[in-house]
Amino acid sequence: MTRTLVLGGTAWLGRLVAADARDRGHDVTCLARGESGSVPDGVRLVHGDRARPDAYAALDGEWDLVLDVARVPSHVRGAVAALGRRAGHWTFVSSGSVYADQSGPLDESSPLLPPGEDEAPYGEAKSACEQALPSGATIVRAGLLAGPGDPSDRSGYYVARMAAVPDEPVLVPDVADQPMQVLDVRDLAGWLVDLAVAGEPGAVNAAGAPSTVGELVELSVRVARHRAGTVAAPAERLRELGVQEWAGDRSLPWWLPPTHVGLGRMSVTEASRRGLRPRPLEATLADVLDDEARRGPDRPRRAGLSRAEEADLLGRLAR
Repeated sequence: MTRTLVLGGTAWLGRLVAADARDRGHDVTCLARGESGSVPDGVRLVHGDRARPDAYAALDGEWDLVLDVARVPSHVRGAVAALGRRAGHWTFVSSGSVYADQSGPLDESSPLLPPGEDEAPYGEAKSACEQALPSGATIVRAGLLAGPGDPSDRSGYYVARMAAVPDEPVLVPDVADQPMQVLDVRDLAGWLVDLAVAGEPGAVNAAGAPSTVGELVELSVRVARHRAGTVAAPAERLRELGVQEWAGDRSLPWWLPPTHVGLGRMSVTEASRRGLRPRPLEATLADVLDDEARRGPDRPRRAGLSRAEEADLLGRLAR
């Protein structure tokens, strides 16, 4: 039986990876603090804080596969040092944010950001994590993700708002032609296990099929059965009104700043060669809408506009 160690495994992507490996018959262990959630049924949880020198003391035996989602370089270095020869093939989830220039097309040969330390910005920290890996590791540079349970609240914003107010207009950024790639987190999780089993080394992008913001909005309208249409506001006007791109409070998801539009133009040639087969975006959005209904579409969100904010903006844009 394949022994698989997931460093993490209680949050969104890591939990899906652990469940997928379990479903394939692997003997799966997750090392985590256990504060972000629970591990899937049938998976062993070993409590450990990777900031501590004794984090790996309770891990016994050898591991055929190690999958890591860390963003802290010292955590990766500590794991590599502690597990040493007891660990077989390493698969690391990095990010498209490691690329130095994200304003244009990105492939695996694009220059990377200089590595940073633990408190560095996300891209620099992930770049350092890549450097800390053992030789022969698989490095997966993930792009923009969507799916049920999205902790960022980005992927469900439009489809949930449209379903909640089917006969009222919904505000969107006037960037319909902006390239966008959205990958279902469940497809990434399963593919990560595929890559780990295959053991092919090197870096590979993980991104969805090429699309646009306009297409994603149209799919959201269709999935939500929204009838009232959208109001597309110019990007500069939205900025003047205090609306920010992508994520956070008072934001509009899928709208990327010019410095980051390359995250919608990631090459997937190598990913396709290695077997990544994303599901249709419409299917992802349908599942996301079901998840939003369960979680409550009017809950406090980490991305998007409240209904009151949207109504105020629509009124000001109409003047």
